[in-house]
Amino acid sequence: MFWLFAQIVENILPFSYYSDMIGVIIDCTILFNFLKVYQSELIDHLNKIGCEKDYIDKIIFDWFINLFTQGVPNECNFAIWDMMFLEGDKVLFKAALGIFNILKKDLKMLKSFGIYN
Repeated sequence: MFWLFAQIVENILPFSYYSDMIGVIIDCTILFNFLKVYQSELIDHLNKIGCEKDYIDKIIFDWFINLFTQGVPNECNFAIWDMMFLEGDKVLFKAALGIFNILKKDLKMLKSFGIYN
């Protein structure tokens, strides 16, 4: 698995993605803007229950920095990696938007976020 991860990092992602984290930070901002456009009701609901942009950014950052190796089943992770070899880093956006879309119904049922709400 490490070899495959190294191939993606070295051959598919832009150099700035990990060298200075600018690529990851930019992609997180882009994805959050996509979420505001394509999942605006979900983002509004999450904000309403106390899940603010900073927390959503952390989730997105974690997915992008570890290329979905944590937080998703291995089968999904490997499918994402396979697609990255075919389509490049735009798959990260598709995967993240897809995950939010799959979880949308459950997330919209939440009445509060965190232990203090």
